[in-house]
Amino acid sequence: MGSYSEDMTFILSQNQIQDLGITADTPNIHPSMLAYILNQRHFIQSYGNMLATQDNMPANHGNMQGIHGNVQPIHGNVQPIHGNVQLIHANLQAIHGHMQAIHAYNDWHMHLFDRM
Repeated sequence: MGSYSEDMTFILSQNQIQDLGITADTPNIHPSMLAYILNQRHFIQSYGNMLATQDNMPANHGNMQGIHGNVQPIHGNVQPIHGNVQLIHANLQAIHGHMQAIHAYNDWHMHLFDRM
């Protein structure tokens, strides 16, 4: 017994589905029958895509586990960087406070004669 998709492909291959060439422009066909045929055609295409997706799932799962493994060390590195950014931010705030004080001091001295 093969994989699920191989088994289902075999089962579907045993039922020969004939494309009658029916389109939305085909005359003398009941609208509900036309909708059924078009939906069946869509279902068969979708089913093939689902089987292909299912076959790719183990590989995709393995890739996701690898990505997760790579993200964990990055996350570990981001935490110290975040700590450093907080310290830099605190230093910038202190520098800003000092610059405001210097500006006020300079203003006081620049306008000393105006006050006399």
